[in-house]
Amino acid sequence: MKRTGQHGQEFERVILELPAKVEAAFVAERLRLWHRVHGERDPDEFYDPLIIGDELYASVTSRIDTYAKLETGLGMTIGDHVHIASFAHIGIGGGVTILEDGTSFASGSKVISGTNVAAPGRSCSATAPGNLVEHSFVWIKRNAVVFAGAIVMPRVIIGENAVVAAGALVLEDVPAGEIWGGMPARKVSEVTEL
Repeated sequence: MKRTGQHGQEFERVILELPAKVEAAFVAERLRLWHRVHGERDPDEFYDPLIIGDELYASVTSRIDTYAKLETGLGMTIGDHVHIASFAHIGIGGGVTILEDGTSFASGSKVISGTNVAAPGRSCSATAPGNLVEHSFVWIKRNAVVFAGAIVMPRVIIGENAVVAAGALVLEDVPAGEIWGGMPARKVSEVTEL
């Protein structure tokens, strides 16, 4: 796993702390989402997201709607009261994805935690010999929201209470309490109290 660039040390810390946090916060107190969706669920509940992989630890208070797609990759942690709407695609690329408490993802939003590495003479096709995938991370902090059609690229941290506007392309960190929009995304405003 490549750990260079702006978030090298932060990524190292997240990776090292993830198992302990998962053990303490999710295994002891919460059920795995897989059991809720495919086993011990209320018969009146009909959410059925597509989950690819086994490294998913999710709070039972989270809601992942039908037609949402989760690729757990190297690890996906979903906190309390997280909502992932239908047709959102989270964890594309198979890196580490951390969705803290209260985060939400509107329909069509995408969170990309890894990517194919292009090079002369090498195909980026998933079926091609020599295909190279760089696994990374995305960290969405407490109460942040990613609106419809927005894309969050690898190695990005979305700060606490931050807002990513519909259709935005996020290539860099979004500080806490800021609203970002556009392609590429830039600060548009700040979140204010109502």
